[in-house]
Amino acid sequence: MTRPARRTMTPSRLALLQTLSATLGCALVLAPAGAATVSCGDAMLGSRVVVVEQGLLGGLCHAQLGNLDPGFAPSGGNTTFSVQGSTLTLLAKEVTSAGDVASPLLDYFRAGQEHGGWSLDAAAWGGWDRLFLGFHFGHAGDRAASNPDSFVIELAGGALGGSWALGGGADVRLTGLSNLYLFGIAGGTPPLPPPPRTPHTAALSLPGTAGLAAAGLLLLAWRRRCGARDQPRQAPR
Repeated sequence: MTRPARRTMTPSRLALLQTLSATLGCALVLAPAGAATVSCGDAMLGSRVVVVEQGLLGGLCHAQLGNLDPGFAPSGGNTTFSVQGSTLTLLAKEVTSAGDVASPLLDYFRAGQEHGGWSLDAAAWGGWDRLFLGFHFGHAGDRAASNPDSFVIELAGGALGGSWALGGGADVRLTGLSNLYLFGIAGGTPPLPPPPRTPHTAALSLPGTAGLAAAGLLLLAWRRRCGARDQPRQAPR
């Protein structure tokens, strides 16, 4: 599969940023318990990691080769995905080639092919004790620098939005986001120990680091607009 052509920020995407800013207001400045900027990867598969703001520190992290879709199974009228002994229910899926149109629960934007932001409608937490974001990035080959392709990362309870970025080692090959998913688990099942991760440190390549910084600047603008920078608050779970 060839790497998709890089796109510039279109007026429609800029409009989306403005809509998210106006709609979410101060929601993105909330700091739920256990929230952190978390990286998720699997060193056994390759050097690529996804970095997500408002992830749950110590929460579930899953990385794999290929798309997440082949692992889906029907269950009671819902689509589920089994990972690390837990069954996750698919709540929303956005296909980036179609635009941010599929679900009212999940919104995203791309400040670049490999970085951007995500947000949830508050209703997404209704009936679900744990929520997870899933990412699938375009296939980049079968070298360690090109893998993994897909990731699932747990969100902090009550999280409503943050940044995301694909990064990795110095020789990492970055590709664009193809699909974004939202999964849920009801019942408050304790998180299982995560698989090996590549920490979010200076070891991230310049594209990944710059991507996270770009998305972070957008979030900082939201924080300044709300007048609540550096004043994190506890969000109800």
